[in-house]
Amino acid sequence: MFPAEAMLQAGLGAAMDDVRAIGYAIGLHTAGMYPEILSRVLPKLDWIGLDIKAPLDCRYTAVTGVPDAPMRVYQAAMLVAGSGVAYELRTTENPAHFDNAARTALIDQLEALNLPATHWQKYRNPTVG
Repeated sequence: MFPAEAMLQAGLGAAMDDVRAIGYAIGLHTAGMYPEILSRVLPKLDWIGLDIKAPLDCRYTAVTGVPDAPMRVYQAAMLVAGSGVAYELRTTENPAHFDNAARTALIDQLEALNLPATHWQKYRNPTVG
């Protein structure tokens, strides 16, 4: 089984090179947790979708369980924003982790960072038919 996060694929950069060599554009979806890897593959991309799971503070850590997640995602967002690569920020509003205060905080943070508004995705519970 492969890890769900694209950045954890050992052959990601080589696969991008192979796909580009046969004439395809390259798009990537990522949670942004590995900015050091993202910085290496970013020049190979035509588009990137960056998943912003929560406001970039302790709420992000609560959602992901990763203590330095807010900083990692901040670094990834800054890399993407400065890269010249087309991108979309998006946030899935899981009601278990996201309320109006979190929504407002994230909007304010993105504006303060001069990042475009996130694309809001509705959460779908996988256990409900």
